[in-house]
Amino acid sequence: MKKFFLLPVSVIFLYLNTMVLNAQELGSHIKWIGDYDIALKTAVKTDKPLMVLLVSSNQASKNMVGKSFASKNYVHWLNKNFVCVLINKEYSYNYPIEMFYTLTYPTLFFLSNHEVFLTEPIVGFISSIELNKELQKLK
Repeated sequence: MKKFFLLPVSVIFLYLNTMVLNAQELGSHIKWIGDYDIALKTAVKTDKPLMVLLVSSNQASKNMVGKSFASKNYVHWLNKNFVCVLINKEYSYNYPIEMFYTLTYPTLFFLSNHEVFLTEPIVGFISSIELNKELQKLK
């Protein structure tokens, strides 16, 4: 009888433990918005600037998203202080006209919620260390 009781309890425990670990992992990731118009409305409403990562389907873009934005040192700060936008140029066309002239991917832009560029674009792959240095300039 005890074996039948312990099995469901241990399964429930493992399931709940997995849910907690997944929630902790999600908390350490950037909350990307995939639609520029929605992100801009959110930025205006929350009075936050935009961080726009314009990518293509190339490997450098995938590496940057996977590696450069994985540092827990600044992920919380970005989520708190910016509206983060991830745009794939092959699938989205609703972003500022100035970004249409981008020829190198990935490219990172920082804009005010009035669509004024706050810095020069960061073109090409940037390491998490270099990204952290750039973010320090915006603080």
